[in-house]
Amino acid sequence: MARRYYSSTAVATTLSALASNSTTSITVTALTGYPNQTPWTAIIDPDTASEEVVEVTGVAGTTLTVTRGVDGTSAVQHSAGAVFRHGVSGRDFDEANSHVNTTSGNPHSVTAADVGAVANSVVTAKGDLIVASGNAAVDELAVGTDGHVLTADSNETLGVKWAAPTGGGGAVGLDPFLLMGA
Repeated sequence: MARRYYSSTAVATTLSALASNSTTSITVTALTGYPNQTPWTAIIDPDTASEEVVEVTGVAGTTLTVTRGVDGTSAVQHSAGAVFRHGVSGRDFDEANSHVNTTSGNPHSVTAADVGAVANSVVTAKGDLIVASGNAAVDELAVGTDGHVLTADSNETLGVKWAAPTGGGGAVGLDPFLLMGA
């Protein structure tokens, strides 16, 4: 699914001319506050029996290239002067909700639709870590052995591994009386 654009400042406008049910080029009287990039959603004749959701895919001045009858609505004829407004439709909420609640599929194969999300099923046990296994790819690093530390290792597939700590790093005990000159 392609990213859609939105604006909080779009001012409702009207159609400049009749739009038949097959017209894919619609002209409006103004586009004050509408998104600068496409695609974006518009609603023609909102709150009427002729309401139609369209996806605006191109803008040239006040002439819009649109996909008609989007999100379960039907392409119908609209008169000149019909209300035209920027808006959202059920798909906007459904797509976001579906993305948030995705639990199936291969969690190790993040797709363009999954950008920004990692499925819960990537990790399978308490203490597992999510690590990068390459450019824009994630994988699971299983929890390590008690007492081991996470260590960088470019020879490992994931670039890290659990290993027993080696040398140094321990704090040296100091006699507080020696520090005070007693």
